[in-house]
Amino acid sequence: MQVLLKLSLWSRWHGEEASADPAPAERYTMHSVRGDQLTSLYPIELTEVDLGHLAACLDLFVEADKVWRPVPEQACAEPPDREESLTDVFRRVMEVLLLPPPQGLLGTLRPVVPQGSVVSVTLLAEQEKEYRRFCEEIVTILSSGDTFAYRSHRAMYL
Repeated sequence: MQVLLKLSLWSRWHGEEASADPAPAERYTMHSVRGDQLTSLYPIELTEVDLGHLAACLDLFVEADKVWRPVPEQACAEPPDREESLTDVFRRVMEVLLLPPPQGLLGTLRPVVPQGSVVSVTLLAEQEKEYRRFCEEIVTILSSGDTFAYRSHRAMYL
């Protein structure tokens, strides 16, 4: 929960006072050199303790998967309605959280995010290149071989 609360606007999306309005307003808008609006990224600081807790959760999921792995003579050992392994999803999220952020882009966004009003940020060519490379890494990790997911994530970020 501590990690979720660090995510941009998470508490407003999932809070008790969530309204029927569309997604909450962005804190900034990010644009390419050509002026196209890009998907916003929000830097968060995770401590070693936070990452340790998440790694421990992943270890628990791995152990639970071993219990549910079917033995050859028991074809129904897998719980019903389990399409994709939660462990695989969690592992991919952990990989994304552990990606080192592009320093040039991070330096541009850090001062902007805490401001109260919506700010417009136009990336320089090198920053946009970092942004696109970073987003490609995120998309590749999250999609993990699923062509439909890859195309969907690319449409959102690139």
